[in-house]
Amino acid sequence: MLAIKKPAGAFSRVGAIFMCLLGLLLLAELGLRLSMAVDFPLYEANARTGYIPAANQRGNYLWTHGYELNERHMAGGPLADTASRKVLVVGDSVVWGGNPYPERDRLVHALQARLPEAKVWSLAAGGWAIRNELAWLEDNADVVRRMNDVVMVINSTDLVPEAAMWGCETTHPTHRPWMGVVYYVEKLLKTQDCSEGKPGLTIANGEWQERLRRWIDTTQAAGVRVQFVLYPNRAELEAGGDRALLTDTNAKLQAVRRVPATEVARFASWRAEHYKDAVHPTAEGNHALADVLTQVLARPQASP
Repeated sequence: MLAIKKPAGAFSRVGAIFMCLLGLLLLAELGLRLSMAVDFPLYEANARTGYIPAANQRGNYLWTHGYELNERHMAGGPLADTASRKVLVVGDSVVWGGNPYPERDRLVHALQARLPEAKVWSLAAGGWAIRNELAWLEDNADVVRRMNDVVMVINSTDLVPEAAMWGCETTHPTHRPWMGVVYYVEKLLKTQDCSEGKPGLTIANGEWQERLRRWIDTTQAAGVRVQFVLYPNRAELEAGGDRALLTDTNAKLQAVRRVPATEVARFASWRAEHYKDAVHPTAEGNHALADVLTQVLARPQASP
């Protein structure tokens, strides 16, 4: 029986299409690598803080968006004892500043530029709530004791019994992707299971009030000043927004321990144009928030 031969032209066309697609894939991957689009910050996942920017890392996302984390996961440079006033700012994505911003437009660096006589660090991760922050503060009490000031930036969704937990690589990557194209396609199409509570990384719900009270008492007993800054989302700021949420947040904090708390929304310099979305500040907003923190830190400490 004679074998039926397929036209050679069909194979050549399929091969040409395959090679063309492979070439486009390789070009896209090369473009991502050359643009430093895969040089983003990495995270560590655990059952204490949930996730946290990895320690001892530095990079240059998109060439101009540098970042550096010290041995204690803090932005602002190496941890060192100096004669200068030492300030630690703690928070979530508002304090972290976002990958799209160069260093000069992130909160910690904007605040440092305004306080040349001090040394400023920040400890933050996007999505954190009060229990995530407390876990790091409790585990790094020696760092806290070395500070003169700790400023906690709080919003109305932070004071909850749930802690944020690690979900997936496309939200908080723990390693470099083997192919940047695959990573960004998965991120765009949301193909990964990003639900929280992976085995070994779950954090049970729990109270935060007593933990916060103990931490404040211990920190103040060490001579460190603690202050809260209440950050509004856009709806809370704008006319008709629910300012009651901020008032309720402050009431919850003061019920734990009476500590100075400042509402960003009460500063005339803070405007709706400072948001890039419903919550996060623009680069200009980061500088405006740094102005607010500068005024907060300039206030004399109240007598005990």
